[in-house]
Amino acid sequence: MIVDVIDKNYVVVTGPESLTGVRRRRSNLKHVQATEEILDVKKGAADEEVVKAAEKKKKVDFLKTPQSG
Repeated sequence: MIVDVIDKNYVVVTGPESLTGVRRRRSNLKHVQATEEILDVKKGAADEEVVKAAEKKKKVDFLKTPQSG
């Protein structure tokens, strides 16, 4: 999940780690796959906020499911 935009080439993504094992990190947009799923979180949201938003929207299973390119 993208939680912040660094510049035109890089974003900050998170799993979050407690759900998916994916740590928060910088990622090149060339390596990010877009989906139609959206969670309502603020820019730079903490992993706990992402988990709460996923639980609220019942999207925890979606986050846990590996997405193929």
